[in-house]
Amino acid sequence: MNNRPKAILTPDGKGKLEAELADLRRRRPQIVEEVQRARALGDLRENSAYQANKDKMRQTDRRITHLELLLRNSLVVEKTDTKAVQLGSQIKTEINGQTVVFALVGESEADPKNHRISLHSPLGKAFLNRQKNELVKVITPGGESIYKILEIE
Repeated sequence: MNNRPKAILTPDGKGKLEAELADLRRRRPQIVEEVQRARALGDLRENSAYQANKDKMRQTDRRITHLELLLRNSLVVEKTDTKAVQLGSQIKTEINGQTVVFALVGESEADPKNHRISLHSPLGKAFLNRQKNELVKVITPGGESIYKILEIE
């Protein structure tokens, strides 16, 4: 029995992963052809085109397998309430006089540089189940920050 925890995804995140998987599957036959063409050039030990294309095929196959497992073992969670922060929420906040908008997403969808924060991150945990106008104290390795929730969508 598989006791692995399920990956938590938003519907949007699942759609993006499915699109990436479809694109990789569509491109894979071309990569196989490139490997075969490079292989036909001769001595494989000194054939850099062959080695590069084999590496590209391995990386593609690894990513396809990863995405298939992730999608198979995922749980898609839809927002049910816009009064409290939950997975899939867009959170408009204020910190130090600046407005910052975050999206609370599953771990595999997180992209902190683009303000897509994981449900399991210190910031995500602090925002979860909070409501508009609440002050949220977040303690991170960089120190303590206080956010005010302005809007939840």
